[in-house]
Amino acid sequence: MLRVPPEVHAAAATAAKTKGKSLNQWVTETLAKAAHLS
Repeated sequence: MLRVPPEVHAAAATAAKTKGKSLNQWVTETLAKAAHLS
């Protein structure tokens, strides 16, 4: 579990929706890219 402030959660949820992805999928892909795993 990752704890983030409500405003970060809301922004991430909006970004995910814009990409047509679930929040979990968007966060997983974004973290993988940041960690240079994809």
